[in-house]
Amino acid sequence: MKLIFLDIQIVGKIFIEKFNQAINVGTKPETQIEIETPIINLTKKEIVELGIKLNTPFHLTWSCYRGGEKACGKCDSCNLRLKAFKEAGIKDPILYENV
Repeated sequence: MKLIFLDIQIVGKIFIEKFNQAINVGTKPETQIEIETPIINLTKKEIVELGIKLNTPFHLTWSCYRGGEKACGKCDSCNLRLKAFKEAGIKDPILYENV
């Protein structure tokens, strides 16, 4: 079985359930794809803390809605990320234009 892991706190569990149903209907049985959301009930701060424990390469992660060399630092996603790292007491390793 192939698993897809998402941080999808905003959309929620019902969306994932329906999406998994759509996958099952729209793919061959042997495809066996299922979306998993193991961190759906964690806060962003808790996700950062867990990432630190798991040695997550945060410098390779991206949250900004806008593409580019640096994250914008202004969009909702950047604000949530910056807040989570600050609350966790960890310096966010990616570069921002407006921070």
